Amino acid sequence: MTVSRVWPLPDHLGVDLIVGIFAGLLIFVVAVAPFGPPIVLLVPIIVGLIAAITLLSFLVTSIRFDTDHVVITRLWRTRQRIPWTRIAEITSVSQDHNDSDDVAIWRCAALMVYRNPDVPPEPTPTKPGELRRWQRQTYRTVLLPVHLPDRSAPRPRGPLGRLTARSRELVLAELTAHGLTAPE
Repeated sequence: MTVSRVWPLPDHLGVDLIVGIFAGLLIFVVAVAPFGPPIVLLVPIIVGLIAAITLLSFLVTSIRFDTDHVVITRLWRTRQRIPWTRIAEITSVSQDHNDSDDVAIWRCAALMVYRNPDVPPEPTPTKPGELRRWQRQTYRTVLLPVHLPDRSAPRPRGPLGRLTARSRELVLAELTAHGLTAPE
């Protein structure tokens, strides 16, 4: 299955917009309100601007799958073009757990990319300190803007939940088509 581009919908889009609005109000209270009533007209502009930047960040974030590259685009970072031949594996970087800490709710997906694919990596060391240094010398971690839910977690509901689940499935299908398997 080939996907040209995926816009992963973050689980926290609504929270980001609310935080953007409150950040705009906070800036107004701290920086603008002391100057008097004429500046009060700037409140909707400031709040709208911060909410627009938050929404623009979502709209710009995308993952594109070419035949030779994975291209990750974000608002505040440079576009990352990663050749498929340099990707070693897909891993999960962090997990959030529910209240009883026995089930992972989501995992942040990351690609482990060879720093120098022409040189074969040295054998894996057994000591933890050496293993960490070896991993930093051999791989670099590229975070994907998509979370991998636990297989036992229920599917999200509603139109945004279905869109989120669909984008996750498309990303996983494309990575699986190129021989990468998501961690369990």
